[in-house]
Order: sequence, then C-alpha cells, then structure tokens
Amino acid sequence: GMGVSAISSLPSCYAQNVKDLSVYQERIASGRLATERGLIRTAEDQLRGELIEAILCQGRVDIPAFDARWNCRFIQKFADGLEGLREFQADGLLEINERYLALTELGGIFARNIAMAFDEYLPRHRQSERPVFSQAV
Repeated sequence: GMGVSAISSLPSCYAQNVKDLSVYQERIASGRLATERGLIRTAEDQLRGELIEAILCQGRVDIPAFDARWNCRFIQKFADGLEGLREFQADGLLEINERYLALTELGGIFARNIAMAFDEYLPRHRQSERPVFSQAV
C-alpha cells in the first residue's frame, strides 16, 4: 500500500505503514520502507481469506472450484459456518447447495454478516475486552 497507514496484502502476509505523516515522509525520503507492522498469514488464513473475499466481492462461491483449488471438501470443512447461515438462507438472503453458495440480491446488503460465519478469529475477538474489528449492524 502507498501512503500513511496503508495496508499491503500479499498472499502470505499483511503489512501496514506507519500512521504518522512525518515519520512516513522521513522513511520514504531516506529510501527505507514505511512499514510499521505485519502479520504472517497461515495456509488456513489464506483459504478463509479467499472464501470471505469471494462472498464480499463476487457474492458467490463456486464450491467445486474452491474444493479443487484448496484440496478440501467445502461442505464438510465449513459445516459449522454453514449451519450458522441457515437463518440467512431461510430469510431468502442466500442459496447454498453442493455446487455454490450465492447471495441473493437482498442478501448482498448482508454480505459482511454472512461472510463473518467463516472468520475463525471472530469468536475469540468477540470475547476480548477490547474488540479489534468493526461491528456490522
């Protein structure tokens, strides 16, 4: 990412630039990186990240293609997350079958809430005294 506080996303990691403009400018002017912190992404983080991105950006997951790419069985691997989506499905916000998970037109409004079902870190963060993510309505 370019600029103060920018986040760079690479397949195996995230990196964030410093938030202070003068520090950012000094580092760039001296030919150094402005990176302040980073996070290594595990294979599981990458898999789940791709799944969440597909829901948020395309509103759809091609299950056989996902299985082939990640050498997994989507329905079994994400059984808990899928179970948590039954209410969304009953309300007509998404369709799930053995071939795809797809948001309906109305479901697109709730894409973030639906994608949260696949975030393995969310339960731990919800129990934290200091949340580290933004809330969805």
